[in-house]
Formats: sequence, structure tokens, C-alpha cells
Amino acid sequence: MWYDVIDHIQEDVSLGYFPKAIEYVATQLNKMPPSPFHTVLQYDFQNDCVNLLRHFRSFKESKSAIRIIYAEMNGFYINPDDWYFELFGYTHSKLNTNYGWLADWDSKFSKQVSLIGMEKFMQVYKSHYISDNVTYQKAKDLADLLIVLKFQQLLAGCLQASKLNCSVIVSAHEYDLFFKLTY
Repeated sequence: MWYDVIDHIQEDVSLGYFPKAIEYVATQLNKMPPSPFHTVLQYDFQNDCVNLLRHFRSFKESKSAIRIIYAEMNGFYINPDDWYFELFGYTHSKLNTNYGWLADWDSKFSKQVSLIGMEKFMQVYKSHYISDNVTYQKAKDLADLLIVLKFQQLLAGCLQASKLNCSVIVSAHEYDLFFKLTY
């Protein structure tokens, strides 16, 4: 089921149609029996766009040869205490669908930027995910996907008109669902 959902939303994500992708995944989640993971629907990331854009610009300016910035959310599903993202810079321009090259960045890590707005939902991961409760596995998988989509939506919305003069790729750790902004 999860792969079918990914296949269904992949094009919407690549085009930046996050409301449509989120709505589809939320509809699939709502078809399942109620679970603590359904509460993901109540929350969104609330980081200030001005501060996020300042972070991206500072990173880009400190590494002038950077042509691509990759923003990666941490492995939130195994780190329920702190959800954040980091930036990685690349001097080459390999914008294609094979993202294996993302492991070979050309910059040092950026400072971690904590993601805010979903702290109450993070408690669900603390209490239900770590206990290896398989009862909610499908709901958890869709909640995971919604978190990634909401992260991508946050950055896409903040960066859409930023004119960073480089491309930006957004995803989460161990996820193969990428959103690209090309300037």
C-alpha cells in the first residue's frame, strides 16, 4: 500500500503540489482504523520563513561555489525528541533522478535547524513508535510520509521566491521522495 501511495503522489511532489499530495495521503490514512498516528493531521511545521531563508542564504554565501543545496530532515521516526534539518552543499550540478551522489557533499554540515509546530505529535512517536507496536504500522507509515510532505511544503513555500542562485533538493533521511527547486 505504502509504495502505491508514493507512486500516486510522486508527480505532485516533483511539481510542488503539496496540498494535493498531502490531501491524498490524509485520505488514505483516514480510511484506516483510528490510531494515535492520525493526529498528524492536526499539526503542521510552523518555522518562520524569514529565519529559514536567512539560514539558507547564510549557508550559500559562506560557500560561494555551491550550486546545489540539499536540505535533509533527520531520521525523525527514530529521534522523537528532536526534529530538525541540516543543509549539505554541492559544487557540481547533477540534477537527475539518481540521487546516490547526495552522500558525497562538498561542504561541511550546516548547523541543525529545529523544526517547530509538531511537538505534541512528536509525543506519539515517543510512546507508540519506539515500543515496536505493529498494530499501527500502516498508519505510522502514512504519518511518516505526511511528516516528510509537510517538511517539503514548508521549505518549498519559504524558498519559492528566494532567488538563492542555486538549486535546492528537499527530503528526509532514508527517504527517496525528493522535491527540487531550480533557480
